[in-house]
Amino acid sequence: MALAPGSISLVGYSADSDDGLAFVVLEPILAGSVITFETGAEFGSGAASWTWTANADIAAGTRVTVNGLASGQASSDLGTVEEGSPEDVTGSIKGARVHVGSSTAPTFLAEISNDFIDPTTGVAAHAAPVAALRAASPEFSVSSGSSAKSQARVAAFAETPHVAVPADGGAAAAPSDPAAQPDGEAAAPTYGDGAETLNNADLLIGGVSMRGGNDTLINSGVIVATDGAAIDMGDGDDSVTLEEGSSVYGQILLGAGNDQLTAADGDLDVDAGAGNDTVTTGSGDDLVKGGAGDDVLDGGEGDDALQGGDDNDRLVGGLGDDILIGGAGNDSLVGGEGNDTLVGGDGIDTADYSSETSGVVINLLTGKATGDDAGNDTLSGIENATGGSGDDELRGNALTNVLSGGAGKDLIVIGSGDTALGGAGDDTIEVTTGTSGVTVDGGADRDTVKLIGTGTGTLAAVAGVEKLVVESGSWAVAASEAYDDITIKGAGTVTTGIIVNNNDHVSIEAGGKLVAATAVTWQGGGDAVIDNAGTIEGSTRVLANTANATGSLEFNNLAGGVIRGAITPNANAAATAVIELNNAGLIESGDGGRVIDFRSFDGNGGHGVINNLAGGIIRNAGTSTDSADVIRPGQNGVVNNWGLITAATGLVAGGDLIDFQGDAGGKVNNYAGGKLEGAKHAVTGERAVAVYNEGTMIGRNGSAVNIDSDGSEAERVTITNKGTMEGRSAELADSDGDAIDIDGLLTLTNYGRVAGLGAQGYHDGEPNVSEGIAIGGGTIVNNAGAEIYGYGRGIQVDNSSNENALGKTLIVNDGLIQGDGHGPEGVTLTTPEDIAKFDLRGNEAIKLVGTYDDEIINGSAGRIIGGLSMGGGNDHLSNSGLIQATGGSAIDMGAGDDVVNLYIGSNVQGTILLGDGNDRITMNDYLGAVTVDAGNGNDDITTSFGNDVIHAGAGNDTIFAGTGNDTIDAGNGDDTILADEGNDVIDGGQGFDTLFLARATGPVYVDFAAGHVSGAGIGFDTFTNIESLLFGEGSDTVIGGNGDDSLDGAGGSDTLTGGAGDDALAGSAGNDALNGGSGDDSLDGGADDDTLAGGSGDDHLLGGLGNDVISAGSGDDHIEGGAGNDVLTGGSGSDNFVFAAGFGNDTITDFAASGSTTDVIEFSTDVVADYATLMATAHQVGNDVVFTIDDHTSLTLADIQLNALGNDDFRFA
Repeated sequence: MALAPGSISLVGYSADSDDGLAFVVLEPILAGSVITFETGAEFGSGAASWTWTANADIAAGTRVTVNGLASGQASSDLGTVEEGSPEDVTGSIKGARVHVGSSTAPTFLAEISNDFIDPTTGVAAHAAPVAALRAASPEFSVSSGSSAKSQARVAAFAETPHVAVPADGGAAAAPSDPAAQPDGEAAAPTYGDGAETLNNADLLIGGVSMRGGNDTLINSGVIVATDGAAIDMGDGDDSVTLEEGSSVYGQILLGAGNDQLTAADGDLDVDAGAGNDTVTTGSGDDLVKGGAGDDVLDGGEGDDALQGGDDNDRLVGGLGDDILIGGAGNDSLVGGEGNDTLVGGDGIDTADYSSETSGVVINLLTGKATGDDAGNDTLSGIENATGGSGDDELRGNALTNVLSGGAGKDLIVIGSGDTALGGAGDDTIEVTTGTSGVTVDGGADRDTVKLIGTGTGTLAAVAGVEKLVVESGSWAVAASEAYDDITIKGAGTVTTGIIVNNNDHVSIEAGGKLVAATAVTWQGGGDAVIDNAGTIEGSTRVLANTANATGSLEFNNLAGGVIRGAITPNANAAATAVIELNNAGLIESGDGGRVIDFRSFDGNGGHGVINNLAGGIIRNAGTSTDSADVIRPGQNGVVNNWGLITAATGLVAGGDLIDFQGDAGGKVNNYAGGKLEGAKHAVTGERAVAVYNEGTMIGRNGSAVNIDSDGSEAERVTITNKGTMEGRSAELADSDGDAIDIDGLLTLTNYGRVAGLGAQGYHDGEPNVSEGIAIGGGTIVNNAGAEIYGYGRGIQVDNSSNENALGKTLIVNDGLIQGDGHGPEGVTLTTPEDIAKFDLRGNEAIKLVGTYDDEIINGSAGRIIGGLSMGGGNDHLSNSGLIQATGGSAIDMGAGDDVVNLYIGSNVQGTILLGDGNDRITMNDYLGAVTVDAGNGNDDITTSFGNDVIHAGAGNDTIFAGTGNDTIDAGNGDDTILADEGNDVIDGGQGFDTLFLARATGPVYVDFAAGHVSGAGIGFDTFTNIESLLFGEGSDTVIGGNGDDSLDGAGGSDTLTGGAGDDALAGSAGNDALNGGSGDDSLDGGADDDTLAGGSGDDHLLGGLGNDVISAGSGDDHIEGGAGNDVLTGGSGSDNFVFAAGFGNDTITDFAASGSTTDVIEFSTDVVADYATLMATAHQVGNDVVFTIDDHTSLTLADIQLNALGNDDFRFA
């Protein structure tokens, strides 16, 4: 078959494929057919030429390619190529012409040119040899074009009849106009408005129009437009699939309807038309227009241009340098890889980088977006942006933006009215200041909102955000409880209260501010922490809490931090709740207001801990003359201070510094360097508290510690002082400067200084007295080097009304206790009662009021300056140090059975008053001269060396004056006085008094009549009103004078001579010799083997234990040998011999049975019942009569006959 013009169609050539060329066989070509190709601007211009020879029969519709023309080794897929020379088909204007036959008589078949004649409607070229086709005339008029991105690509369009290539590969259909078709060919198919399907696998020339209906077109062949669009799907919901390897030359019109187009490759020009269309193109530089409707346009690979049109479209550029134009509507633009241009257009448009896995930087303000995979994109008209799964950075512009970070650790920067969506990952969302709020959702993981700017802004409630950072600007922050970490930087201010719960952490850095009516509200639920190095101000309160809050709140005011307002949590928390306030900065309230109050917080058992650290200041400030309590710690509250807690300078009235009110369990620890200074009291309350002080505590018009507690042990106050505690007077109408004033019980351990420095006026009608310590009882230990001082009195113990104390008192002193004895300023005492009541003389240092059994121990280093008065009760005083009177007595023990021990080292300067009661005072030998007034009672008084003055008072007293020339007034009662060395003056007073001479070291000479006693070891004593002399354990020799002497030899082998008078002699232990002398004497030998001589007079002689020898002498004597084997001699007179059970084996040497001096023997009936019984035991033994009572008991009557005895000689009683 001879080839005729139009039997092939040159469809293009391109330098991009190593100078290749392609043509389509429109009429069958037989094997061996030769076609000649010639290049050049014009035919026959001498350009290069080559031939192609078919190596087999080729059917119509077959595409033939020739490649490698520039290499000189050209080849073809369906034939052989023979080149005259290598052909370079570059960008210069050239043509390619095809003919058969000789060059002089050719049959012209077709022509192609790379000349551009319609650049405004040019179609993007492919990298493949075929670029595009447009309609051409029989005269081979040319229309071509190229994209701006591939100028080397060319396309030519030959005028050819419309030829439809059936999908089954059969013969081409006849042209629609038979007159214009080659001989024997059919017309192109036509379509109606139904739902029709075209599956094209071959060549369709002239395009296809499916018209109306929901049509389907599948193309795996070639569709070439000759006049109009290559594909026009018409209205309806159409589906177009362009399979890999297929080609479409010309525009594709999808028409109205919800259409779908999917293409594998090719440079396509698609107009999707109205409707919600989905267009997905493949490789190639595509132009896609969405038109009206919500379209999805995906350019795939290649440098695509996508235009969304009206409504809400999604544009996906894919690979390549794409142009995405959203148009009207809310569009989503996905640039994909490559350097893309994204133009949002009208509506709310989104730059979507959600498919990016590497981090992208999107800046809507500068219109730039960059990323490792995303390229360098240009953005305009974009309101919103979405990041990918990497660590992205998204920044908004002046429009209202929605920025979504997606997965990854993103940075999102938004402004007024914007929305930030963090997505998964630890995101940071920066918000610039503005008057309208923003919307933030941090998404999953741990996200941060950072507020920046220089103006004011509002942050509404956020979701999914854990951390808030206020970098700069002034902000109102809503729903702050959503954050678990809040930081206010140095240039930032928050003007709304912050809510803290769970394990939240709030940090306010230096320069940062939190200023609100209620600055912080704690909701509990965990262990929350607030760190402030900036400023917190609360016009209503700094800190509030919700009811039943659990857990703990640690509130740290760091160095440089300032808190202004009241820290007053206002609701009862759970029993285990704790608020710990740590201050190294300044916490203050104005106009003398309260600074801290936990009393509304502690009702269920929760408590507060206040740690004022070194450099920390807690104070109320302002110009008010009346101060509220600065701190109310509440139940079990703890205040630890290393800094300064003070009332405003000059405030001296009203409230206290730390006031526990009626709450128990309070603790105050004022450590070294700490200072507590209250307008009134430094620490006060009504229940038990514990105070530890190493620093300074001052009550300006009151006490360092003042507790109005009761006297129960449960309410005992404990104080340890190693610093200074002062109570001062502000010289008001009621100023009572007691350093420590405890109404109830106190335990004080003092190593420092406790000082009451003044008083003025009255309190409750009584004059104020400034005391170092005023308590109701307890224990005071004043250690070495410590001081307790009172302007009026050092220590006062009473019931706060100068009446009975509330408990026992123990005072142990190794330091200084001093009272200066001053009364209050501005007070004039008029009545004798008041004058006596407030006369501090004799109790300037210590005054104990009441009847408790108190004890004072003044150690060797102890000094008590100003007298001590111990009041009633059985009190004990032990002293090894100095007790010095300054205006009255040194010691006043008061009523009660008191004990005073003045040990070695004691120095008592002043009178000692023991008071009424059975007192005992003992002094060491080196005390020196003392004056003791023992008062009434049975007192035991022992003094030391020195010329003592002793007034024993009424009672049976025992007095040992010690060495020295003592003056002793024993007073009424049966007193015993022990004489020592020295020339004492002794007045026994009324009663039976005994002078004990145990200290005598030699013979003692007594002259009762003259009232003298002398001897070695006792000196020369003068006595009056002494009824008895008692000697010690030695072998004494005592000679009584005239008068009724009472001598007791005590231990030792004594020789006692009564002399004239009715004397009483007692030998006591030892082998004594007693001589009564004249007078009716009473002699008692006591234990051991004694010799008793009654002398003249009717004497009473008792031998006692031992083998005694008794000579009664003249007179009617009473003689009793006692136990032991005694020898009894009655002497002249009618004597009475008495024998009791166990009298031993006695002998009467001169029993007279008859006559004027008849003697009588008296037996106890338990020895011998009657005369008959006695006679039954009698025997005459030689000249003696022996009565043998039993083996151990017998009586021998010497030189008498048994028959001389009669019943009248014996008595039985």
